[in-house]
Amino acid sequence: MSHRQINVVETGCPPPKAALIGILSVPNYSPTARRALTRRKYQSINKNLSREFQIDIIYVFGRQNSTSPLTHLLEWEFSQHPDDTIILELPESRDDGKVLDWFRLARNLSYLPHPTQPNSWCQKYLYVGKSDDDALIHIERLSKELVGLRRNESQFIGRIFRENQYVPHMTGMLYLLSINLVEWLSSTELRLEENRRPEDLQMGIWFWKNQLNISWISYDSEFHNLPSGNYAQEFMTNESVLVHWCKNSSQFADCFRLFERFGMSGFQNKSKIVF
Repeated sequence: MSHRQINVVETGCPPPKAALIGILSVPNYSPTARRALTRRKYQSINKNLSREFQIDIIYVFGRQNSTSPLTHLLEWEFSQHPDDTIILELPESRDDGKVLDWFRLARNLSYLPHPTQPNSWCQKYLYVGKSDDDALIHIERLSKELVGLRRNESQFIGRIFRENQYVPHMTGMLYLLSINLVEWLSSTELRLEENRRPEDLQMGIWFWKNQLNISWISYDSEFHNLPSGNYAQEFMTNESVLVHWCKNSSQFADCFRLFERFGMSGFQNKSKIVF
């Protein structure tokens, strides 16, 4: 079901939420424990926001080998959290199509039946994104920025990574696509590069090769790693929106300070359109 095949209207619809973000996850014991905490935190934050500033979070897994003991851990998590846990058909792998599958699945989550008009649909989200399991997102700051961006243009939002690559792309810590780009990914035949490039790089290659007219919006200080990360290292401030490299227990505790120690700031509308 592509956008061209459904009747999307605005009149009479509830306002779209700011975003839907799929957090690409694995069912190891440490990430499972972290998700238990971040789930509660994100849900608590969203409850205190009006609908147009809410960001829905989905945890996305690849299919596990049936003989793996982690299969039971994932089955347990899905049974406890069926509304925000998705298991793709693809086997668990970083570069075999998991990101593309997520965006294509998310396309079908991005519309609601119109409350009064039969055979019509309402847009549910302004943006769809992808993030990593070792990252934390400041929901309020991100949603304020997304809601303040221009509408009706193709937008690729994240932190641009250019080093040692022939095509710029967004780092995998977090990036978001406007709904029309999600539609394009869903309706276009796309192939992974034969040498299996990282999927975040592959996304940039698809956009560049197809010469799409896109605004690349990069947050070079607001999306960052912890100082202990191996690139894009920054100290957290009251303008940090996404903190990555929360890999071990100590780093995760440092990342969680994003919620506990830094209040809101005048961050809205500071986006940088670089292409």
